[in-house]
Amino acid sequence: MKKKPPIPDNFTEEYIAVGGIEEYTLHYTAAPELPVLLFIHGGPGSSEAYFAYVMEEIFADLCTVVYYDQRGTGKTFMRNPGASPDLQNLMSDLHETVETLKAHYQKDRLFILGHSWGTVLGALYALEHPENVAAYIGVGQLVDVVENEQAGYDALKRAVIRSGNSRDIQKLRHIGPYPERPFDEVMLRKMTKINALKQKYFPDGKTGAIIKSALKSPIFKPSDVLGLFQSNKLNAALLVSVSNFTLYDYSHDYKVPVYFISGDRDMTTPASEAQKYLKRLTAPAKKEFRIKNAGHTPMFDDPKAFKEAMSAILKN
Repeated sequence: MKKKPPIPDNFTEEYIAVGGIEEYTLHYTAAPELPVLLFIHGGPGSSEAYFAYVMEEIFADLCTVVYYDQRGTGKTFMRNPGASPDLQNLMSDLHETVETLKAHYQKDRLFILGHSWGTVLGALYALEHPENVAAYIGVGQLVDVVENEQAGYDALKRAVIRSGNSRDIQKLRHIGPYPERPFDEVMLRKMTKINALKQKYFPDGKTGAIIKSALKSPIFKPSDVLGLFQSNKLNAALLVSVSNFTLYDYSHDYKVPVYFISGDRDMTTPASEAQKYLKRLTAPAKKEFRIKNAGHTPMFDDPKAFKEAMSAILKN
């Protein structure tokens, strides 16, 4: 029987002061001469610090990685339950986090990696503070909420029609027009139904394994589950407030290298939308890494291919 690899023990947990709150950070340290990468989680409200020990197999010999729980998420929420997140204070928190890490690790710039919702914060930060960013890496890049939903819905509709499943065809008819602007609370309720069908026609077979890995995390505590449920309301409000977000409203002129890592089966933030945006933006260097047979979490779907992409980016 193959022996399971040990959980890496080169991690430290720390709360830092940002924006009047105590923000949880998790550090997986590598050799001091290697770069430092800040990992911005998705959601909103989905801490990825619990999966850090799994991803350490990817990053261990490439860089130091720092994960943090955003305001309203995970261990940061548990320490500051009354601190509600919005786009403005999340961006301010991110800037203070970067400045703190630069001083701590004595680095002029950090690599910024955003996943899913985290790509909103990461892309905007790279545009606003290029002086602090070595390169921006978008994994499952969110470009335009409505256009992303449209691309995913179109793929789902084609799959349902091909299946000939009359019940699911009827479900789509009952949902009605989707998506529409403004993307309001009615659209968000429709999104829940659409996502359920997406899971049926584009299943993510690793979801169960990912959840189990979180429970095995060296930083997991039973109280974290309570925090997850309690923070849902805060992040639902945030989701409504950013449901019409589009990067097209911001500058397309990046002063730092931009890299996207996309799964070709991603129905949450379809790779086609990220590719379209990448072609329109300007940057000192830009490239998309498309991972075959991967979905919205390519780092778990194909760790080897993801590491190859990260190695090419970090060693460039």
